[in-house]
Formats: sequence, structure tokens, C-alpha cells
Amino acid sequence: MITPAFAVEVDAMRQAEAVSLLASGLEMAGNRSKCEQLAARLGEWPLLINLVNGQLILRVKEHGQSFTQALGSVETLEVWELATGKAAITFTAYAGLVCCAICGDGATIVCSSGAGRVHILGVEGKTDW
Repeated sequence: MITPAFAVEVDAMRQAEAVSLLASGLEMAGNRSKCEQLAARLGEWPLLINLVNGQLILRVKEHGQSFTQALGSVETLEVWELATGKAAITFTAYAGLVCCAICGDGATIVCSSGAGRVHILGVEGKTDW
């Protein structure tokens, strides 16, 4: 027997909760305002904030970056070579990146930034991402 579905109301995540989740497992040390800005840019969506937190932890604990350096990397697009495990391309956008896609030709990357700009990046000699 199938039970009837019912709605569950979920309140929006408060900024303090979003910042706490973003910095979970890390020492924020003077970066609260940057964390607040990043949480707001991420729309205070728990899943997205959790994914970014995972990347921050990876950069701090496994790559030895400071929390400030790790936060700065959120503004940066890095395309990695799977074979070498190293960043092949690095691009930093003013006001952070909002979305990004690799075009069908494999040699063009299109990104949009928080400043409302669209960036089209051509990658010479690379089509096998």
C-alpha cells in the first residue's frame, strides 16, 4: 500500500548557520566577513556550501594552504590534467565565478562571474578533457 505524500516546510538557512557549515572543521581566524560573503554568494544552500567546505578542507589539510588562501581559490577556475594531477589552466574572475562549462569542441571554456560578465577562454592544443 502506498501512503499519501505530505509536504514538509523547510525554513531558509540563516547566515550564521551557513557560515558555520562553510567553516566546519576549519579555523576561521579573522575570515568571518569573507565567509559571510561566500555563503551569501552560494545562496546559503546547504548542499552547495557543504561541497565548498569539502574543497576548503582539502586545500587546507591536504595541500597546506592557509584558510585565507583556500577561500581565495573559490574565486578561481582550475582545470586539472587527470594524468598529472596538476592544474593545467588557472583563471581568476573578479567577483567570483558563478558557473562554468566546457564547450563541445573541448577547447573553449565559458564562465560567468558574480559581476555579470561572461568570460570565453580558448585553450590551445587541448581537446581531451
